[in-house]
Amino acid sequence: MKTLSANLLLVGATLVASACGTDSSGTPPVERSAIEKCVFAGGSVKELWSTSNLHGPVTSIAVAGSTVVLGSEDHSVKQWSVTGPGADPRYGTPFTEDAGSIVGALAISADDHVLGGNQAGQLIDWRLSDAQMAKLTTIGEASVVAVAANKVADRVLVGGMPKDMHVVDRNNGSIVGPLTTQLWGVTSAAFSDHGSLFTAGHYYGTPMIERRSADSPMTVAETWGSQQIEGVVNAIGLDSTSSTLVAVGDGFVAVFAPDQIASGPTAITKVPDHQAVGVAILPGGELFATAGRDGSLRLWKTATAEIIATLMIPVPVGVGTDQSGQHLFTSGADGLLHAFSCQ
Repeated sequence: MKTLSANLLLVGATLVASACGTDSSGTPPVERSAIEKCVFAGGSVKELWSTSNLHGPVTSIAVAGSTVVLGSEDHSVKQWSVTGPGADPRYGTPFTEDAGSIVGALAISADDHVLGGNQAGQLIDWRLSDAQMAKLTTIGEASVVAVAANKVADRVLVGGMPKDMHVVDRNNGSIVGPLTTQLWGVTSAAFSDHGSLFTAGHYYGTPMIERRSADSPMTVAETWGSQQIEGVVNAIGLDSTSSTLVAVGDGFVAVFAPDQIASGPTAITKVPDHQAVGVAILPGGELFATAGRDGSLRLWKTATAEIIATLMIPVPVGVGTDQSGQHLFTSGADGLLHAFSCQ
């Protein structure tokens, strides 16, 4: 069993007071997640178990609640139910044994559907309730590498390579796009609860994020890009209140105020040895986790982008957390689903 060892752990009075107080807007604080409580009390994150997905190398992962969905190199898309204190894994009904090509991007929408984008340029919509396909939409010929659904699950951003982005209306099937963009390669996307759509990737080798109004996706409202960093934004994530945006990529992690990305990060850390491909903000919002193609799982303080712990793991394709923030999940080329928790 592996342990996520702490490089730096601050459990000062300021942090505790912050968690128990209220902010200036009068919004009640979000309760710390199980992992956050445990880590700030001196615990360590460890690997609970790993189990075979039975379909070889995994190419995509999505986590929501107690459901984990994995896309595999053999074109299959399968679900797992992970419940209880030990996140006991149960292999669920497959969505498909063959999606026509590799599903390289997955998302679980608020209406309990699974959305997958494949290398044939298609968006596939499956129902979680019965694992049946609800709809198949052909976007174009570009391989899909990013899929994101908005809060009410009526619109989906589908991003392809190198700079092919469209918004699909799930109610009537209409498609808006390709979206105007400076990105020369989109890698990830996210809708905020406040009506914004974020797309991320790079501009000729420098990281870049674009913010748009979800109602007017053709127009870019503001952009962040850094000439001081070489690389790509590989993944972005929003916290549960859409008040914090975290962007991670080749050699850096950065934290933003979502409605002011042009002002630059509120916190940023360069980490040359970490090529982050996935990010999960824990439900309490004080910590976020990254998983990298360097073969590491890392925990960071959201307020400062300060690394607090590192664990070497099999090379992942992404990372996700369950609803309570009690577990983290990764998967990748080893074809195994891994679960982690704090003890």
